[in-house]
Amino acid sequence: MKIAKKRLNDYPRYDREIRERKLAMEYREPDINASIKGGGRAGNPLEANYIKQEQDPYISNRVKWKQAVEDTLNNMPEWTKPIIETYYFENLMSMRDVAKHLNYGYSTIQRVCDKVERKLLVALGEELE
Repeated sequence: MKIAKKRLNDYPRYDREIRERKLAMEYREPDINASIKGGGRAGNPLEANYIKQEQDPYISNRVKWKQAVEDTLNNMPEWTKPIIETYYFENLMSMRDVAKHLNYGYSTIQRVCDKVERKLLVALGEELE
């Protein structure tokens, strides 16, 4: 379930990563072979850039991961959200520290984390380890 934990830890950065990638793509050198690839027709450069961004695997993966995390979080009980946010998104405390900080038992924190990771793996279409 390491991949699920990584996706949860990375979730707060997905919007920034997507924005930075799109910005970097806007400032790349134009493709001089674009008219050849497009069947000889001269295309709109803005349209071509938009299509590149939509087809970019880096961006599409982060959009998919972000949506999977959001769907998973929306399907978790409300009382678990502070646990998930503190452990995964702030990423500053161990499970034991989160348990002390939020006044839950350590086993409760473990169960919540295990459950959210399993649900995320299912949402991502990954096999459970």
